[in-house]
Amino acid sequence: MTGDSASGPKGTPSSKYCINRQLLTPLAQSGLCCATLGANGRTEPRPEDSDVDDIAIDKATAYKLLDQGARLFDVRSPGEFAQGALPGAVNLPVQVIAEQITDAAQTNETIVLYCRSGGRSDIAARILRAAGYAKAYNAGGIDDLL
Repeated sequence: MTGDSASGPKGTPSSKYCINRQLLTPLAQSGLCCATLGANGRTEPRPEDSDVDDIAIDKATAYKLLDQGARLFDVRSPGEFAQGALPGAVNLPVQVIAEQITDAAQTNETIVLYCRSGGRSDIAARILRAAGYAKAYNAGGIDDLL
């Protein structure tokens, strides 16, 4: 059997359609792959996601948690981190957070995450929550915390 645009030899997926399972699994577990589009074209949480609305925190709450011993992670790229980061932050890019978090924090620790604008830190917080880090929070973008 010869390959076509949808499958390779003997019905195996062609490389064009292969998915990085290491990235897909944490995203699927976090529910991010199942968001719906609202009338405004933006993603809206599914009704069962309403229990994770506490993921996003404001500046005052972030600093209160940090004062109480929370861990601070910058989920931007190493290049962005090198250009400037918050004092005490550890760089753990969102692309590798699922694989590397166990080396950086325990599941019972409070974790405050930030990125450039809040999008990647939201994804990271949801990945961590799905992995058992119940106290992982999205503090938004770096400018929100200055």
